[in-house]
Amino acid sequence: NRLFENTIVLCLFYNFQSLKNLDLSMLRTDFVTNLTGMFQDCRRLESLDLSSFNTEKVKNMHTMFQNCKSLRSLNLSSFSSSSMEGEPQGADCLFNHCYDLVKLDLGRFDLSVCGTSHAMVWLSKYSKNCAIRCSSATRAKLSDDESRLGASAEYITWVLPEEDIPDLEPIVDPTLYTSTDYSKDKTVRVLHQATKGKGVDIVLLGDAYSDRMIADGTYDADMELAMNAILKDEPYASFKDYFNVYTVYAVSKNEIPFDTPTVFDASINHYDPVNGVVAYSENDEVYRYASIAVPDKDLEDVAMILIINQAEGEGDSWTDGVAGYEGGWSEEEYLDYAAHAKSIGMINRRNRSQTETFSQIVAHEFGHVFAKLGDEYIMIDGEIADWEREFIIDSSTHVGWWSNLDVTSDPKLIKWKRFMEDERYAGTGIGIYDGGYTYALGVWHPTENSIMRSNQGMFNAPSREVIYKRIHKLALGKDWEYDFETFVEYDQKNIAAEKAAKTVSKVKSIDSPHPKPFFKMEESVSADGKKTVTIIMN
Repeated sequence: NRLFENTIVLCLFYNFQSLKNLDLSMLRTDFVTNLTGMFQDCRRLESLDLSSFNTEKVKNMHTMFQNCKSLRSLNLSSFSSSSMEGEPQGADCLFNHCYDLVKLDLGRFDLSVCGTSHAMVWLSKYSKNCAIRCSSATRAKLSDDESRLGASAEYITWVLPEEDIPDLEPIVDPTLYTSTDYSKDKTVRVLHQATKGKGVDIVLLGDAYSDRMIADGTYDADMELAMNAILKDEPYASFKDYFNVYTVYAVSKNEIPFDTPTVFDASINHYDPVNGVVAYSENDEVYRYASIAVPDKDLEDVAMILIINQAEGEGDSWTDGVAGYEGGWSEEEYLDYAAHAKSIGMINRRNRSQTETFSQIVAHEFGHVFAKLGDEYIMIDGEIADWEREFIIDSSTHVGWWSNLDVTSDPKLIKWKRFMEDERYAGTGIGIYDGGYTYALGVWHPTENSIMRSNQGMFNAPSREVIYKRIHKLALGKDWEYDFETFVEYDQKNIAAEKAAKTVSKVKSIDSPHPKPFFKMEESVSADGKKTVTIIMN
């Protein structure tokens, strides 16, 4: 027998990606107090029997099995919560994203005594059949709103500790197409190659595309359409020769996002009565695939776009695009171009006859991903919160995000005052307009219409400027220096196009309050003072 001498066993097998089975029957945990993240992200782990564990001294085991997506059987029948009573995060995210579970034996393990926030999110969403043996108190706790069992409740068969736990099998739709040929998976195709500079990298990926959709050219066609949607607008069009565009083939097991196994487990618009509207992807897996195309590049300097295959007309139409940032900065940094964030844009590919709508959404989301532009439309009939206003100021100051938004309406202070004061931009519609960041009040944007407001028209001048800056910084190096007059010289054709538009194109109204606006931000500060922020937005 091996006795753990350490009382804290944090993330012992964390991210063991190839681990399928594990025998820990000889391991003694008599003195362990913390099992946090012990098996987190063991995505291929299929079976685990921990009935030999003694957890009488354990106070915390949150995220212990989080993202064990292939785990079918889990035995925790010997577990005790005697030291977990009153621990607010004791079992948070415990079984979060255990998609394939069919058998979970908790015995008399009483989880009603501690926190279980998000412990059951999307449990058994792939297997759609799971037996859980536990006490009535634990069942009540794992079924409450805090645990976020949500729609997965219909898949659960509950039995008491004194009852036999049934051997169930996953419920599989016999009509579901399943891939068999993975030979193209993780291979790279170059769609466009830079002929100038160091190359500005874009990586396009697809989720829920099976082997047959790659073989028949659907994958290629969708990626090419996305590339063309990005490079058709200024300033990208004029500097197309600076860009490398790659696609990495990703063969998904099935073709239905969210409800069946796909490479990136990506979803936009899935609605769960407890968890609300879901926008999600396995970012680490996206990063792994993207790195195949650009193995020597910092992914903070790579724009990643993930296209999600959808059946015709499938899903809610609330939104078909979201973007997420994961980045940070130090308080000593002051950059005037968008930097320091790994960024992924996700776009649904539905109704393939409506290519124009898809292309417009791609252009909008790429504005977020590449230039860290903000939404110029209104969805919340109210004022931006103080903490969000401070975040905009902070990230704008240090890493050049949100160049097309400001939290002041003072023309002497607003970010784009230089354009407003320059006679060459008179007649282009540049000004100070209410709304942005989805709020009606407390945020302002530069023009009545733009790609970042309605997905139509052009990028406005402040947006074009930051795109121009980032293209040149990435292509020519960080020693490249921006010159406003050189930019304006380039921008003459865009100024002319804006002035020539005598009327603003008719745009469907999007400036209306929405009951569930989608915005999420998490912020942390490391010991060395570096701030890290994760953002997801429309």
